Amino acid sequence: MECKLFVGQPVICTYDDWHDTMRDGSKKRITITPLPQKNKTYTIRTIEYIEKHGVYVRLKEIVLPPKHYIHGFHEPSFHHSKFKPIDEVSITTKQKFTLPKELTDLLKERVCNAIKMPPL
Repeated sequence: MECKLFVGQPVICTYDDWHDTMRDGSKKRITITPLPQKNKTYTIRTIEYIEKHGVYVRLKEIVLPPKHYIHGFHEPSFHHSKFKPIDEVSITTKQKFTLPKELTDLLKERVCNAIKMPPL
C-alpha cells in the first residue's frame, strides 16, 4: 500500500477500532489513551517504516509513553492507512486544503529518503 503522507501534513483519522496484533495472530484491543478519534484532524509528527509491518505515523496532538514491542521499546504509532490527507477529504465548508504539487513532491521525496523507502 502506498503511503501518501508526510511530516507536518494535516490528516483526518478514518478509523476507530484500534488493536494490536499479538504474536499468535490474535487481536487485542489497545488500552492506551488517548487514541486517534475517527473524523478528527491531526498533524503528522513522525513517519517510520517497521519491517514486515509497514509505514506508521505519530501525531503532533498525541504523545504517548514508550512501551515494549517485538521490534523494540518506543512510543506507539499508528498505521498510515488509518489516516487520509486533508486534501483528499471534503471539508464541511466545501473547500479543500491543498499544497502546490512541487512542494508535495519535494516533501514526499525527503520523507522517502529519510526513512530509506523507494520514491513514491
